[in-house]
Amino acid sequence: MIPNTLNEAIQELIKINIPPNQLDGRSIRNAWGLWTGSELSQWFYEKDIYHADDMSGIIIESYKNTIEGKSIDLENQIKLYHKHWEKCYGENHLSIMKEETPFYKKSKDRENKINKIIDDNIKS
Repeated sequence: MIPNTLNEAIQELIKINIPPNQLDGRSIRNAWGLWTGSELSQWFYEKDIYHADDMSGIIIESYKNTIEGKSIDLENQIKLYHKHWEKCYGENHLSIMKEETPFYKKSKDRENKINKIIDDNIKS
């Protein structure tokens, strides 16, 4: 089952009962569709987290904090990733990152196809 939220992801990992230091971010990204626009990745998009590596990092850190009885502190985790990407891309880092998401690309492709159909009909 692919979780839809961070809390569901944590619960799935608790069921598996694997130590956080043995988790593989790549496996999480691939199995849970973080590169391909799954519901879980869209949950992160709503939090302005657009890179699958960041998503899996937050999932692993949140899982680790949960089983250690600590706060997830999602807001601070998000801030750390935003600071990183701001250093890479500057002040417009969020819009640059958003344009790279599968969900955004699919919606832009759909919009372009619709506009082409409209343009073709206007010309004929």
